[in-house]
Amino acid sequence: MAVVDIIDGCLPQELKIEILLRLPVKSLVNFKLVCKSWNSLISSPDFIKFHTHNSKNNPPITLLYNYNLQVLNSVSLRKRDDNLNPTVLPVNPPLHDYVLKGHLIGSCDGLICTYRHLGLEQTCIYISNPLTKETKEISTPYHIPPGRGCLNIKSVSWFGFVPSINDYMIWLVIDNPIPKPIVHVYSMRDDKWRKLDTSAFKIIGLMLWGTNAVVKNETLYCWFGTFYKDFMVKYDLVQDIMEVVPISLNDKQGLIWYNEPIIGILQDSSVCICKVDPFHMMDVWKLDQYSNSNSWNKLFSLNVATSSPLRSRSRFYFLLGFTSSGGILVRSSSSDCYPIVDLTKVTNELLLIDPNQNSHSPMQLGRIENVLYMLDYVESLVSPFSLLF
Repeated sequence: MAVVDIIDGCLPQELKIEILLRLPVKSLVNFKLVCKSWNSLISSPDFIKFHTHNSKNNPPITLLYNYNLQVLNSVSLRKRDDNLNPTVLPVNPPLHDYVLKGHLIGSCDGLICTYRHLGLEQTCIYISNPLTKETKEISTPYHIPPGRGCLNIKSVSWFGFVPSINDYMIWLVIDNPIPKPIVHVYSMRDDKWRKLDTSAFKIIGLMLWGTNAVVKNETLYCWFGTFYKDFMVKYDLVQDIMEVVPISLNDKQGLIWYNEPIIGILQDSSVCICKVDPFHMMDVWKLDQYSNSNSWNKLFSLNVATSSPLRSRSRFYFLLGFTSSGGILVRSSSSDCYPIVDLTKVTNELLLIDPNQNSHSPMQLGRIENVLYMLDYVESLVSPFSLLF
């Protein structure tokens, strides 16, 4: 008698489910091939839902991308005995081309959403599960006029799940800096796009967007600015209400001195904004949870150069983003010569800064290649063809 038959015959269904729920995703993918009953159990929506939302089975990892959107490394920030134990490893298994060759929109429940140029005037959006090798294609919400070429998608675009309406959604910001941005929202439940009213953007001049968007309490937040003022966009994903609120961060330096800011969620669920100038100074502001979007308090300022174990006259700092644990990843680049004329002679190090600690000294995670983007990701069995539980 086969081992599978013994297990199926001796163990009650509830115990089998408890055992399988504790296994990693890669093992479950293989176990689906063992027999029909296991395949049916592991593929059931209830099992996938419970397994996906069990953080013990699915510790988040951070994927690091280079300029060509090739995945270089993954960073695991799992805590052991209340101590952070970061590890930087190659991605295994490698992600497929449909995940790599495109603009990253976002990741949720083990799915990665990308936007791709297929030709001079052809674009498409893909939702992919790298482990199950399933990919769903979604048409873009606009027609590109002849001669216009491919429209650019801004980094503040977002993909995620909205629990109260049981819907996966895409927030797509299309590059159109003057006079107003173009914003579309896609509902997986309705399988259609809606173009949002952007009359709230009463901005004159060039708009500079941040690098990402975050969601708190089913409200999406993203930053943009001009050379004179900062703004926060708030979009209620459930009520379909958008606000554009001017904010004051009391910058001593003008916007031109900063790299594009990032926005994140701290452990206390506060929304925060982080900026860093190319040379050393990092500033982090926290949104007052008991006030409106105009009230921001500076959480801390950090001279990354003097507090970092890596010091060089020709060292530059670039924000990569907030991890799921609330840490800030920074790429530190240095060269023996200045100005930098040969990128092959640039040394890149990965630093982690924890804004939740009193000591904000960067933790050195190791040497990396020329990483420009990051994406938080968890492994799952969720299929892009059956997203609604």
